[in-house]
Amino acid sequence: MHDVGVKTKITDFEDGAESHINLTMVTPDGQRTFANLPHTTRITPEIVDDFADDIIDADLLVIEGYLFIDQTDAVDRALELARENNVKIAITLAAEKVVIDNHDTIAEHIEDGIDLFIANEEELDALIDGAGHDEELEKCIAGTTRVVTQGSEGCEYFNPTDDIFIDMGTAALPGKLLDTNGAGDGFLGGFLSVYDATETPTDGIKTVIALLTGAAVAAEVICQTGPRLAQATYQKAAEKAAEPDIAFDE
Repeated sequence: MHDVGVKTKITDFEDGAESHINLTMVTPDGQRTFANLPHTTRITPEIVDDFADDIIDADLLVIEGYLFIDQTDAVDRALELARENNVKIAITLAAEKVVIDNHDTIAEHIEDGIDLFIANEEELDALIDGAGHDEELEKCIAGTTRVVTQGSEGCEYFNPTDDIFIDMGTAALPGKLLDTNGAGDGFLGGFLSVYDATETPTDGIKTVIALLTGAAVAAEVICQTGPRLAQATYQKAAEKAAEPDIAFDE
C-alpha cells in the first residue's frame, strides 16, 4: 500500500487475514461481477484511534459502504472523531445487495447527518426502494449534497444549500471497453482529488472540474483490465479535466 501512495499504519493482520480479496469475473463486453472471499481483516475502533490525528486534520472523512456489513463500531468511532473536530463527512454506497442487506444501518448513519453522499443509480434505488420505499430517507438525501453516477449517461451533482445542479456527460473513452471493475472507485478518487468539501459557497467551476476528473479517471480504468492505473495515466486524466471546453449559461 505504501508503494502506491496509500498512507497506513496497519502492518499486521490477525489470524492470517488479508486486507481484502475479490474474485472478479469479467464478460467479453466488459461487464463484471465479483465474489468477496471470507477472512478479510476487520477495522476496529482501536485501529481508528491509531489514525485519530489523520482524521482530525482531514477536510473530509469518506465512509465506504462495505464497512456497514460488520464494522460499524469502527465507523461510529471515526464519525465521532470527525464530528468532534468539525471534519466534513461523506458516505459512498456499496453493491446493491450490500445496500439492501444493511439498509437500516446505512439509512441510520445517513439520517444522522452527512455532508456528501455518493452513489450510482442502482445503489441509490436499492437504498430508497430495496427494503420498501423509505420516504424519510429520500427527503434526507434530497437535502444533502450528492453525486449520482449513471454509467454511460454520466453523472449528476446537486448542492441544495447553494442551489447548484450540474448534469455531466461522460468522458470519451480512450480505447475499447474491457473491464468495468473499479470504475466507481476511479471516479470517486478522481472527483475527491479536486473537490473542496470546505468551500462555502460552492465553486461551480471547480466542482465541474472535479466531476470531469472523476469521469476521466473512470474512463481510463474501464479501458484496461484491472482497476489500478499507472501514475502517469492518473496525471494525464487530471490534466485533461483541468482545462474543460465548456460553455456556461448565465
